[in-house]
Amino acid sequence: AFAFPILAGKTEALRKLAKTLSGPKSKEFDASEKRTKTDKETWFLQPSPQGDMVILYFETKDPKKTMDDFTASKHPFDLWFKEQIKEISGIDMNKPSGEPLPEQVFKYRY
Repeated sequence: AFAFPILAGKTEALRKLAKTLSGPKSKEFDASEKRTKTDKETWFLQPSPQGDMVILYFETKDPKKTMDDFTASKHPFDLWFKEQIKEISGIDMNKPSGEPLPEQVFKYRY
């Protein structure tokens, strides 16, 4: 899971991107997820005192490889998608952050 900031005034752009990925670009998004071996992906919009954030939850066998593959991808759809992410969050997914992946500190399962 990751938390990404949403730049001021870009919350509706996030909603529009989500609709685009589940609508007109759903096949391209599906192909991208398959290229990076992502089994499941869910986004949550989280308001906070610091501004809106998107919480990204995804499942894959190797999260680091998935992120590395997506960052390195030059596929036209992936480049378009990363540009959308940058416009909404300010984060450039074409450049590795060098930061460690989030640490899971708790899990509950019934």
